[in-house]
Amino acid sequence: MTFTSIKEKFWKWLGAWATIMEAEGYAYSIQSPVDGRVQAIMKILDGMSFTGEIPYDYFESTASLGKVQIDRLFVRELGTTPRKYLERRLVNSAKQLLHGTQMSIKEVSAKIVFSSDANFCAWFKRHAGTYPAKFRAMAER
Repeated sequence: MTFTSIKEKFWKWLGAWATIMEAEGYAYSIQSPVDGRVQAIMKILDGMSFTGEIPYDYFESTASLGKVQIDRLFVRELGTTPRKYLERRLVNSAKQLLHGTQMSIKEVSAKIVFSSDANFCAWFKRHAGTYPAKFRAMAER
């Protein structure tokens, strides 16, 4: 047996098991497995702050893939590019800091490593649809 055939049989078995468990009243969800190379890149991105450039040269040596292949693999596995994945993560972090803390906008900007408050505010507006102060005011209602 090859690894692929074993993997296919495992997922088929797991699907049958899930069907039986659901019939018995157990509720849960099964996440599809993500390619290990994508997981490695996600781990790097999760540790990054906003720097403006995605380190494709580092990814290329880590995953042994080129930039286009990395983007294609990321889109296939997650439905987004590494840049958009990082931006979404940073927008969510900024929203949490604005809503869940008393940090000033300047402090939030510094924590996410923007060069200036103005750059952070413009970036936040572009990605969240509103300025940070307005977002905070709406979130506190």
